[in-house]
Amino acid sequence: MPRTRFANPSNRCPVDMISRADFDAFRAEYATLFELAEQRGLHHLMLKAALEAEGVRPQPGMEGLGATFYRRSEVG
Repeated sequence: MPRTRFANPSNRCPVDMISRADFDAFRAEYATLFELAEQRGLHHLMLKAALEAEGVRPQPGMEGLGATFYRRSEVG
């Protein structure tokens, strides 16, 4: 996601910000495992196993975001 660096007004330390439009576009394309499980009424581990059995894998390169993301178009 594109980021813009700003100085924090309270302490002048640099902080990276993501625009609301970029964030909304990301959320429209990707969903967390927990989100998908809640939408389907399944435990997240059950859904993960089902997705793996279908060959659907989490999106690579997003490990540092603190959640497991799947492309919405791949999970139907």
